Amino acid sequence: MLRHSLRITLLLLMTVLLVFTHRLSASTPAELKGFVDSKILQIVLPDWFVDVSIAPDMQEYLANAKAAGKKGLIVNYETNGCSYCQLFIDTTLQESDIVATIQQNYDMLGFEMFRDDEMVDFEGNTVPVKDFVKSQGVQYTPTSIFYDLSGNRLFKAAGYYDPGRFRMALDYVLGGHSKKVSFRDWSLAQQTVSRQPAKLAGDPMFEKPPHLLARNAFPADRPLMVLFERGDCAACEEWHRDVFSDARIRGIAGEFSIVQLDMNDAASKLVKPDGKPSTPAAWAEELQLSYAPSIVLFDEHGNMRQLIDFPVLHNRFERSMTYMTEQAYARGYTYQRWTREKTAERLQKEAAQQQAN
Repeated sequence: MLRHSLRITLLLLMTVLLVFTHRLSASTPAELKGFVDSKILQIVLPDWFVDVSIAPDMQEYLANAKAAGKKGLIVNYETNGCSYCQLFIDTTLQESDIVATIQQNYDMLGFEMFRDDEMVDFEGNTVPVKDFVKSQGVQYTPTSIFYDLSGNRLFKAAGYYDPGRFRMALDYVLGGHSKKVSFRDWSLAQQTVSRQPAKLAGDPMFEKPPHLLARNAFPADRPLMVLFERGDCAACEEWHRDVFSDARIRGIAGEFSIVQLDMNDAASKLVKPDGKPSTPAAWAEELQLSYAPSIVLFDEHGNMRQLIDFPVLHNRFERSMTYMTEQAYARGYTYQRWTREKTAERLQKEAAQQQAN
């Protein structure tokens, strides 16, 4: 009887902790408050990651995971210098329960997304690592992709995932939910957030409705920024206060048409950049947005160039906007390769200044 009571008490405590953790996701993750995302950091992977330094072979990694009784692989795609990548390692991958869950169920490995050497992919083909990374749809670092034992992709966690959100990702995949429902719908059901529309904190830079955003027939004279938010979203308020209020950020943002939408609003009508009618809620669902605020950037012709469904601070947001205003995509750059070149230019400039002094 005592053992039964203790078990019930333990389950109740775990439920309370789970709810509390998911409530935290409505605010900016604590580790991002005061975090400087312009730092250039050398990535140091955990020692429990699979060693992929020599001749990576995805078929071999899958076979090893299967032999060990694991459910599959988690591949973390990063690049040296990426502050968010090291933050993910230093925070999320330091949580003992997360590490234990990963090690029990997956083998985890990390790939530098711009590696030039060759590897064996899931189909047995020999390809450059950077081409394999591109084939997996990786646009931002860090990105963690869950694979089953056949090499099928189950879920892609793009951008920085704080411990609470990554726990939800683990629960989502391990519970088999990825085969039944989108992460957006499943994760929203786990959080204590309102699903009702509400008044958002406005800004003089935002265009007023009705939002007729069609650019498919006639191009616009500037790129488009669409902010998807929620009325009960502390992280949204904090982002406006701490990031969007910055004078440098606002100066670059002034080169965009900016629209703010409530992702819970299923009543207001709009026309999307492709000319199709929708509502803010339907559009957010179509884009599978699971984080607020989410930022979607379109070029003058209505092509979606960036979907930022994760926390973004000053440096990455500034880079994302400048990628659009300089039309780097038109020169064949992905966002991550372009921002890597910008980082190299910055390092060269700093080195030259040090020599001059």
